[in-house]
Amino acid sequence: MIMNIWGRMKNIFYSLIIAVFPIISCYAEQPCSLKKGKYVSVEVKDILCLAQNSGKDIALFYTFADWCSPCKKSVPEIVRLSQRNDIALFFIIVDRESDLYSIDRAINFLNRNVEQPHIYIISDSLYSPQNRIKKQSIIQINGKKEREKYENFLTNITPPEFKVTTDIGKSILINGEGNVIFITSYEDKGKNDKSQSSVYQKIEECIKKERDK
Repeated sequence: MIMNIWGRMKNIFYSLIIAVFPIISCYAEQPCSLKKGKYVSVEVKDILCLAQNSGKDIALFYTFADWCSPCKKSVPEIVRLSQRNDIALFFIIVDRESDLYSIDRAINFLNRNVEQPHIYIISDSLYSPQNRIKKQSIIQINGKKEREKYENFLTNITPPEFKVTTDIGKSILINGEGNVIFITSYEDKGKNDKSQSSVYQKIEECIKKERDK
């Protein structure tokens, strides 16, 4: 009984905290008709719309979770890369919408480390119908536990010329026409590349190639 009450109190507490933080990216939301709330959840079509209305010719969407240490370490360089190349930057949280604790931690981290970050959460509608009710379906992919909705999200947004990999901390480049032009993978990283400089180099090469068309 006490544990149930405590669980409810925790959810209320985190709902209030999330409501306080300004995480809505207003400049692109109106044309995309995104539903406003304590946060904004998005599907693939919404992300493509955000890219088309970002005010930049290219937008970078970075998949993120607070429990992903490499993701957190990469945030400063992702921000510098976006500034250096004058592209729009959005952060996409992968946690389930009901996981207020994890969402709150992710939002807090991004607000502390990024100036006015544009933050969205992958919609739970990307669960399969039978698992949408459960809100948390964990499946085995390539020997690792990954969320079902994240796999569905990546499957839907990844063009056929790119391999679908389910790593977190993925950079998705989308041009102003709403076309996905590049998606990073753990396979892009060199064997001895702890700083992921080889991944950032590929991103910048793709940006240059797109602008040279």
